[in-house]
Amino acid sequence: MDNFKVAIVNYICPICGRVAEENIICNSLLTPKVASEVEKLHNQNVGYSDHACKDCAKYKDDVVYFVGINEEKSTNKDVYRTGQIAGVRKEASLVSEVEKFIITLEDETKFCFIDVNIGKQIGLWND
Repeated sequence: MDNFKVAIVNYICPICGRVAEENIICNSLLTPKVASEVEKLHNQNVGYSDHACKDCAKYKDDVVYFVGINEEKSTNKDVYRTGQIAGVRKEASLVSEVEKFIITLEDETKFCFIDVNIGKQIGLWND
């Protein structure tokens, strides 16, 4: 039957970019065109999860994650991630300095975007 398709889609961790959860979707409008669109989504990343992946969530009570971005390549709709991630203890003065920019996920994991060059200047990463 070409009118109905099912796909497994991925929601990625907003901190590290790995798969945080998988969901099953299907088309509710039973037409070949819509079924084809669902089929194309199989195993694709469709958005960011509202919580961190298991690995990032392990440290949610201890750190705020700083995620490196390239401000020049970023837009208002999406940030251009550079791959650098650093966990900074919640008690650190850096965390209190950027408190208004910290994003809290549904599972209480906290993160903040930081320009990769600024992160390098303050010693969050070496490269």
